[in-house]
Amino acid sequence: MNDGVTRSAGLVHELFEGQAARTPDAPALLHAERCLTYAELNSRANRLARYLRRLGVGPDRTVGICLPRSFEMVVALLGTLKAGGAYVPLDPSYPAERLRFMLSDVAPTVLLTQRDVAPALTGLGVQVLMLDESALELAALSEENLTRGELGSTSQDLVYVIYTSGSTGRPKGTAMPHCSMVNLIEWHQRALPIRTGCRVLQFAALSFDVAFQETFSTLCAGGTLVLLDDWMRRDTAALMNVLNTYSIERLFLTPLMLQAVADHAHATDVVPAALRDVIAAGEQLRISRKVVELFQRVPGCRLHNHYGPTETHVVTALTLDGEPAAWPALPSIGRSIANSTICLLDERLQLVANGAVGEIYIGGSCLARGYLNHPTLTAERFTVMSLGDEPPTRRYRTGDLGRWHADGTLEYLGRNDDQVKIRGVRVELGEIESLLAQHRHVRQAAVVANDSRSGKRLVAYVTATHDVSPQELRAHLQSILPDHMVPSAFVRLDTMPVTPSGKLDRRSLPPPAVDSLISQPYEAASGDMEELAAAIWRELLHVERIGRHDNFLDLGGDSLLAMQMVARVCARLSIQLPVSAVFEHPTLAQLAAHLESLRDARFHDQLARGGDEVEGLLEYVSSLSEANVEQLLRSLSIGGRP
Repeated sequence: MNDGVTRSAGLVHELFEGQAARTPDAPALLHAERCLTYAELNSRANRLARYLRRLGVGPDRTVGICLPRSFEMVVALLGTLKAGGAYVPLDPSYPAERLRFMLSDVAPTVLLTQRDVAPALTGLGVQVLMLDESALELAALSEENLTRGELGSTSQDLVYVIYTSGSTGRPKGTAMPHCSMVNLIEWHQRALPIRTGCRVLQFAALSFDVAFQETFSTLCAGGTLVLLDDWMRRDTAALMNVLNTYSIERLFLTPLMLQAVADHAHATDVVPAALRDVIAAGEQLRISRKVVELFQRVPGCRLHNHYGPTETHVVTALTLDGEPAAWPALPSIGRSIANSTICLLDERLQLVANGAVGEIYIGGSCLARGYLNHPTLTAERFTVMSLGDEPPTRRYRTGDLGRWHADGTLEYLGRNDDQVKIRGVRVELGEIESLLAQHRHVRQAAVVANDSRSGKRLVAYVTATHDVSPQELRAHLQSILPDHMVPSAFVRLDTMPVTPSGKLDRRSLPPPAVDSLISQPYEAASGDMEELAAAIWRELLHVERIGRHDNFLDLGGDSLLAMQMVARVCARLSIQLPVSAVFEHPTLAQLAAHLESLRDARFHDQLARGGDEVEGLLEYVSSLSEANVEQLLRSLSIGGRP
């Protein structure tokens, strides 16, 4: 089909190979104290590629990658592409059942993993290569690049298959060709050029399409990709330390994560001073007061708003620079990037006028091939249409709503269906509903995404044949879904509300009550620290009654809310609390006791340093109750002795 689009004939790994030839000694990867140069990375990837060729990998043959964030993960990506194959990211943290389905659906030629990850992937009938056990075999192979002639590759071959939530109850794999991703990389090099050695943080999970953008926009342009341990993604203090220790200049984040970084900077007075570009993507960008404050304190740092579904990757971009206080609260998603086209259509597939609301359709060289093993769904979402006098053009129907501004930029207005973004990851409510309905006691299920100050929160509604608890329903979903797809509340109804036409009336679903959450027998908070922690939990979780034995995670807490809690604790108590402590001390009483110990340790440290800390000591002592003071005096042997 000739759709009038000019596509690049390049291959992603060829762009990397060209850069490796130009800057062989430049640092390509940094992780902890280790460094890998472009030449070393290229050699290791070539050896792996030759081994994969022996195992049958070639054009349009897939390779599963289930590895923790490491040099080996990046070598696996490049080695797969250099062998002519397409990589399939498999998150080691996903439930085993979901990983099994994805492997069964994609049927990879080989699965790349390592021994400590493998137990979750056993018995799947897939050829497995343990990278941590194959070093000697790989070292004996040639480190020379394979040629396109050897591979038989073309720009239409697949570069990756990334699985997203599916409305049918099963995830679906989006199949992306090289030509689309080469277009994205080349646009990046023109619109957001980086110098050799510019440090970019690899923050996104590999199963999120932004990880491709982070990795290859850096490695195809001479930058240095800095890897961080996975736990650091959930700890803003650790993340901020990485940003400053490694002088990170470019950072890709979801808007919610950007807000968490801004909250932390406000609470601690620590900012990522080296940042020059922050790229926000994955959900609607909101410019809060603290985000403005963050960028005011990092002069010269620009904020970029990128938009694009997994089926196209990035297709529009907006750069916010100048005075942050003048930035709009809800920025537009900007204009189309090179070789991508946007049109807004009404229900009759007619173009809407400027200022009118329409559904966003995307065309151009950015499109995926479609959904792996789903030809009917591919034909439904990727349609060939003629608009006016234009020749027939293939376009992707996004389900997103938009409106053109007078200046030619596009305003994003949300969805026209049941798809939502949770922590920047696309979620089909229908998938959760379908899997929830598989529980033996559930007759009907509905899931909605409610707005809160901390982002979207999932709430499930069920009618059931037997009494079924929120704990049981959550455990059922946790065994088959990633954490971000498990609702925070479960509401049992006698019947589902319906519209006059007999359809589910989502607007009439009641708000979740306290018993919709997983809570423990109530015992009121005791003591100043428990009261303080309970107040913070109420602010973040929007739960009025919180008892000493309630669990932060069971009440709907997650890693992003934990980051916000840490920022508020830091602001109110002037103590450093790692995010990991929230998960290690999940009940209110446990967390409060831990905070008490941190505060006491800070006091003793200040006392040892002497007079320079008097102001802090006074602040600390004034916060104590009479019982706390007596306990403190006893511990110091100052008073209160028999």
